[in-house]
This record gives sequence, C-alpha cells and structure tokens, in this order.
Amino acid sequence: MSKQFPHINENMNYFPKNNERVYEQYDNNFDYSNYIGHYTIFKPCNVRWSANDTNRVWWDSNAERDAWFDRIRTPFYSQDFRSGMNIVDGEPIKLPIPYQAIQQFNYLMVIVPDTPVDNNINSVKRFYYHIINSVYAAPSVSLVTLELDSFTTYQHSVEIPRIELERGHYPMQLTSVEDYLQNPMSNNNGLLTPEPNAPNVSDIVQQSEFHSVGNDELMVCFAMRASINDMQAWQPADPTTGNSTPPTYGDAPEYYGKQYNVADYRWASRGDYSHVSSPTSPGLSMGNNRPNGYTVVGALSVDILNPTGTNNILEYMEEYYPQFYSTVAAIFVVPNALVNVDTTKSLTFGNYKLYPLTGVTDKITDITLDSAMFHYPTEYENIAKLYTTPYAAIKFIDTTTNNTAVFHIQDMSDNVTIERRCQLAYPYLNAQMFLQGIGSNKTINYQWKAMNNANRTTAIPESGYNFIFNYDIPTFELMVDNTVLYYLNNYNAATRIQREQALNAYHNAIRNGNTGVFNTGQSIATALTNGTNSATTVRDNAISSANTANTNVNASASTLIANNTIRTNLNSTLTSNSNSLLSTQVANDISYKQVVKNQSNDMILTKYLNSNSVTQNMISEDFNAAAFSALAGGAVAIGGVALAGITAGVSAGLAATTAGTVAAETAGVAGMGMQVMGFAGQQASGIIG
Repeated sequence: MSKQFPHINENMNYFPKNNERVYEQYDNNFDYSNYIGHYTIFKPCNVRWSANDTNRVWWDSNAERDAWFDRIRTPFYSQDFRSGMNIVDGEPIKLPIPYQAIQQFNYLMVIVPDTPVDNNINSVKRFYYHIINSVYAAPSVSLVTLELDSFTTYQHSVEIPRIELERGHYPMQLTSVEDYLQNPMSNNNGLLTPEPNAPNVSDIVQQSEFHSVGNDELMVCFAMRASINDMQAWQPADPTTGNSTPPTYGDAPEYYGKQYNVADYRWASRGDYSHVSSPTSPGLSMGNNRPNGYTVVGALSVDILNPTGTNNILEYMEEYYPQFYSTVAAIFVVPNALVNVDTTKSLTFGNYKLYPLTGVTDKITDITLDSAMFHYPTEYENIAKLYTTPYAAIKFIDTTTNNTAVFHIQDMSDNVTIERRCQLAYPYLNAQMFLQGIGSNKTINYQWKAMNNANRTTAIPESGYNFIFNYDIPTFELMVDNTVLYYLNNYNAATRIQREQALNAYHNAIRNGNTGVFNTGQSIATALTNGTNSATTVRDNAISSANTANTNVNASASTLIANNTIRTNLNSTLTSNSNSLLSTQVANDISYKQVVKNQSNDMILTKYLNSNSVTQNMISEDFNAAAFSALAGGAVAIGGVALAGITAGVSAGLAATTAGTVAAETAGVAGMGMQVMGFAGQQASGIIG
C-alpha cells in the first residue's frame, strides 16, 4: 500500500495536527555546505566570434572547451573576480573593472558554484557571455550588459532530435554535390531555403556548349502540287535537234496509196511536248493530316544541285520534264538532320532521284551536369547549396535571335534533353529547338483524329515544352526559261496540231485524187466492155443484113438473068462487089475493135493519155465509117451509127479519165500547199520562240 502522505516523515501515518513541527518532518536532502567558501567566478577575455551568430566554434567536448578558456590570460587582469551576485540575461551587472579596462574585452566566462540541490553531476556550471555594452558607473566599476552565448554554453548539453532551420549549413552536409547534380529536382531537400542576403544570379559564364539545330549536309526540298504516284507517271519530252526537213513520199499498197506515205517531214522545235502532262491529285497529304494536297520531296544538295559541276537537276528538268516547273510551288533548303527520308519510295528523273520527306522530332543531346562545369574554388566546390539559385543557373541562348532563357538547376530532372522538331506541311515550314525534363521527366499520351478520322496517339512531356526557339524556313520560287514555258503551253496547238492538220490535209487530198483515178479507170474499163459488146452486136447485125440483102440480090439477079444477059453480068459484078464490101466491113470492124482496145489499155496503164489525139482518132474512125456507109448503102450506115456510138463512149471515158487525173494532181498540189504553209508556220513559231 502506498503512503498516503509521501513527503512526510515515513514514521508518521497521519496528517500533522496543531502544534506539531511539520517542516521538521520533511525529508530535506539539500547540502547547504556547498555555499561555504564558494563564489561566482568572472573571467573577461577576447574571442574571435561575434554575438550575431555569424560564426560559431565547435569543441569535441565540454572539457576541451573549458581547457581552452582556462588557458586564456588577460593583459590587465590575470586573476579571476569572485562575487556572489546573480546574472540575468540581458540585464546589466556591475563589475569591479574600470571603464577603460572593460573596453578591451568582448567576452565573459562565468563559473557558478555547486548548489545545495543534489544535481551537481549533470548541471551546467560554466556560462559564456558576449559583452554587448559597457557604461561607466564609478572609477573602478563598470555597468556591463551581457548576452548568453548559447551555442558555446550548451553545445554538449542539449540533444535536438529534430529541428526546422531557417538558415543553416546542415542541408549542405545532408546531400553531396554529386547526388544533387544527378537529379536536382529530387535531391534538393533542405537546399532551397531562401537566402535573404544572397546576391543576384551572376552573368559570369563559367562554361558553355554549342548545340546546333542542324549543321550537317543540306537537303534541297521541293513542295510539289502532286502526289508521288502522279509524279511517277510523268513522261519526258523528246528533245529534237537540227532544222526542218522537206517531206519525201512513197506508195501505200491500198488502191488510194500512190504517193500516200510521207517521210522526213520534221518540224524543228525545242522538243516534242505532245505527251508532256502534269496530273495532280488535290486533297489530303502529309499523312492525311493536311488538306493542302502538297508533297515534299528532295535529295542531298551535292547529289542534285551542284553549281560547280554537272549535277543540276533544275537544268535537266527544264529540258526533259518541263511540267516540273508548273507543279513545284517552292524550293527550300533544310539540314539533313531535320528530315526523315522515305527510301522505300523514289522519283527517278534521268540520273537523279528524289525521295518523299517529312519533318523530324528527335533529341539533339542530353544535358549532364557535374561540379567541374561551374569552376568553383576547391574549398567551395563540395557545397551543394552553391548549385542552386541564386548562386548558379543555366542559360539557354539562341545565337540567331540572341534570345535568352534562364532556368534553375534545382528544377532539372534526371533526364533533361535538348530536342528539335521540324514541320514540313507547306506552306507552314518551321523548325524548333526546346528543352524537355524541366520540372518533370514523365510523359503523357493523348489521342486525336487525323483528317481521315483515323485515331492518332502522341506522347508529350508532362512538363510541356520549355524555352521553345522557333526558326522560320525561307522558301524560294523557281523560274523557267520563257522558250520552254511557251513550248510547254503552246506545243500542242502551235506545233503538233498544225503539223498533223497539214498531214491530214495532204492525205485527204491525195486519197481523193487517187480514188478519182481508180474510179475513172474502172469507168473506162466498163465503157470499153460495153463498147466492145455494142460493136460486136452491130457487126453481127450488119453481117446478117448483108446476107439478107445478098440473098435478095441473088434472087433478083437470078430472075433478071433469065430475062437479060446484061443483068446477069451486072448481078455477077454486084455480087462480087458485095462480097468484097462485106469482107472489107468485117476486116474494118475487127481492126477498129483492136485499135480501141489497145488505146484503152494504154490509157489505163499510163493514166495520162492525150485525150485530143484519141478524139482525133475517133473522128477519123467516124470519117471512115461514114465513107464506108456511102459505099455500102443502108447496111453500112447502120455500122457507121454503131461506130459513132463507140467513139462517143470512148471520148466520154477519156474525158472522165483526164478530169480525174487533173483532179488528183490538183489535190496533190493542194496537199503540198498545206505543207509549205506548215513549214512557214513552223519557221514563224521558231522566230517567236
């Protein structure tokens, strides 16, 4: 059972009553003998640290500290002062030291005696004070104001398990410079306490590095108003050299083919542009992300545009692919590092190749920090605080525009990079340089839709793009020779169509002429056949009539002979003459038929028979027939009519033949006239071009 009154004498089990000596019953363990012969000791001295906590001194133990102060000897007062006074921090005390002497000191060590309380083992017996002020009090007394030096007094008597520092050097020891610079954003614990008296960031550059947005080989780029498939279907122009040449003619195997074929009929020009075209595919382009319908193609400048050598794609395209100039919207130059080259597709023009190009988004370099970059003196280079603002920073300078961005080292993650990006969606051409990893090293993904409604995913840094520097890409326009432009725009109308029209006119004329000759020959052959048949019929009829007449004459003669001898002689004579006449008629008919046939065949073979001679021959035959008719009587007259009909048919056929031949020749002349006109037009075009 515990005592009811623990502080009263243990022999008393009751509460004290009246007239009892209560305090005598209290257990008093104070040792008051400690006051006998003990005094408070004062020792003035000088120290090198001040009272404003600017500097502090650390001893490994209180004994080491006390020994250090015990070794101090003052120049004027080598003995200690003993007094029984108490000291209150911040209150003035009187010291038996003249005012002139106290001015020599800035520090005071005070040793207090042991107390009656039984705690002498752990008690603080030495106190250290800064002398804040001193005032004259008497000739041998000064009034002194003291301030306790808590750090020196209690540095080994107080334990601080945790503490919040407004200013201090502890964080500098907590984190090494190497660990901090490896990931400043995560390893800056305790280093970002504000420095109210710190200077501004210095403009002194200790170290610099240059990183180009692109300084490698140059890529010559063309913004084309056509797709890759369109340009792959282009046909080159056929270059033509030399002067115009007159045509040569040859026969074709068809019935109308005499002199129908034309060769060596060349019109001198810069080239044959008849199949040159530039099809385009307007619509989406650049990966279905742009509605501009453009395609950017290009190649290294040394491969296609070497002004000191023969590699010049522009000259080649002007001669063989002039449609290139009506399709290209702009030419521009970018470093090769800013473009992605699609080598799976290509455009081949002679010995030149162009490839589809897109802009890049990639890393230029990583930013890695180390203490040597800041060139601090050796005694300070291991202080992590010196690598924070306002003592140090990193500047990002655009040497083109001289724009400057400053970022704090403590905001850098462990993955800071310099990035670049190029945009080739003509006419929006742009290059950028920026930082990633400031404030965060994570990325986030977001989805968006292209113009064809396809889903796209892009990763962007969680911290965004820091310190973006933009660079415009200048574009240039291409010019083409006016002669090439004229031929490109006018070749079909001014050259090819006119030449084809001249050839068509000639072919039509010569075909019409040859057809007329052919038809005339056919008509002559038909007329000859008809004439021959008619002559045969007339001849047969004449012979039949002559036989009938002869029979009748013979009958009449026989009757007359009986009556008169003279009539008999006459009949004999008449019969003889009649037979002779019939023989002559038959011979004449056969001879005439052969003459007509020979003349007709000769006319068909030569096509150019003299119609006047034929007519004269026909007239002569008519005269012969008429004379024969006079001798032969009625029967011969019928033959004369038949011969006249044949003559008329032959004359008509010859006239038609002559007309057809003249028409054909006239058509040929007309065709040649078109050729001459064509040559004249070509020469005029050449002068204009």
